[in-house]
Amino acid sequence: MNFALVLSLACKQFEIMDGLIQRELQIVSQGGEEESNRLVTVMALAQSFVFNVSRAYRICQHGSQVLGAHPEQRKAFLRYIESRGLVDVRDVNEHGLDRSSSGKGRRRKRSEPDASDPIGRLREWFANTGLVLSPDIQLGPLPLRIVYQELKRVERFI
Repeated sequence: MNFALVLSLACKQFEIMDGLIQRELQIVSQGGEEESNRLVTVMALAQSFVFNVSRAYRICQHGSQVLGAHPEQRKAFLRYIESRGLVDVRDVNEHGLDRSSSGKGRRRKRSEPDASDPIGRLREWFANTGLVLSPDIQLGPLPLRIVYQELKRVERFI
């Protein structure tokens, strides 16, 4: 995969998502469920945006030629994505059935929810995956607009 292509795709996903949130773009459906379709689409775009940011990180990390004329920008991008905790994001369609956390065949421990605290489980789930349509657009604790701004900054060096 090409770094510039993945970076551009992530930026476009954010811009479409933002347009839907700001109601500058509309989804029109024959079934009359525009609002629920809009929200489902926004969530899918948010998740795909985060995945593509992580994919861009991995491409950049393993390709020293990425941003070759600007090695300091490459390092800054890698540090930024690491600081946001986006390094280990994987696409569930590609990695959802992965059995190990490394190539060494060790099985990863499954996280078992605490059955005695359903409200706590719900709070934890929302804190990590909930989409907040505030001016910052947050997916869990991650402010997506700020990540998008970093991508746009890096895009100038491609």
